[in-house]
Amino acid sequence: MAPHEEGQMRGIRRMNYTSLTQATTASLPFSPCNGGLSIDTYMAIKRFIIDEGDRAFSSQMLERSNIKASADITTATDVAIEKSFSALIKQSFPTHGFVGEEDLASNRLSEYSWFIDPIDGTHYFASGVPLWSIAIALVHNDEPVLALIYNPSTGDLFEAQRGSGVFLNGAKLRTIAATMPQSKGRFIWDYVQWQGVPEQIAEKVEEIYRTLRTTFDDHVSLLSASLCLAFLSQGAFSAFVDPYRRKTKFVDIAAGLLMAQEAGFTVHRKSLSNVAEEIVVARPELLDEVLAIVHGPEARANCRPS
Repeated sequence: MAPHEEGQMRGIRRMNYTSLTQATTASLPFSPCNGGLSIDTYMAIKRFIIDEGDRAFSSQMLERSNIKASADITTATDVAIEKSFSALIKQSFPTHGFVGEEDLASNRLSEYSWFIDPIDGTHYFASGVPLWSIAIALVHNDEPVLALIYNPSTGDLFEAQRGSGVFLNGAKLRTIAATMPQSKGRFIWDYVQWQGVPEQIAEKVEEIYRTLRTTFDDHVSLLSASLCLAFLSQGAFSAFVDPYRRKTKFVDIAAGLLMAQEAGFTVHRKSLSNVAEEIVVARPELLDEVLAIVHGPEARANCRPS
């Protein structure tokens, strides 16, 4: 990217940053009402995700060649963001749990727990591809109730609270009920999780995706689950399918699941074992058909396509 182009991008993103962080009580998309969260504390978390995202973005832009050559720089960015957020939560909510992706030994669950994926889309981040994000969710007894996803590359901030809807840069997104597609549309999936599927079920999962590709009009795979679900909540896709997701990777999708649900999608979670679960998020009228594909030929035979 040429210097003048980089400057233009920073100027556009800075304008968006100013509008996001100068929000007043009256301009908040919703009044925080979970886990003892006050407006001031919510604003501190909102500023945190934007500040840390912008700092990581600047590091990526200025040191892209070094990041490509060294996984340690990416890891340092992940760890630094997660450590800073952990300190913020400990100070603000000493009784709340905390779950991050990097320091697993320090994770602790409580009735209310904060989940963070400090860089969701590490491969993209390391390659200079603008498709990574920071995702934060407040989870109450395994159910996300508050969520933020920030895409530093575009300056877009997604926010959601259970029962209040989903917002993009302060503007409430329409629910999918407002529009009825003429076809099944596209499905989206997290390619990172495909790489982690156990060998003994890899063929089954591959068959699921083959069938989905012939059922939907098109498909997209990304290396960032939170952005997959954020884009889904905008109505860009009809379904998100993850037949085998490790439960330790719930941190990647907690925020996005709430956003999709608040946008009108149906969220299906089924425990497969102590270590994995099945995740399907779809337009309500498509859920049964997608689940039938995930569950195999016998289930498909008993399913009436919509």
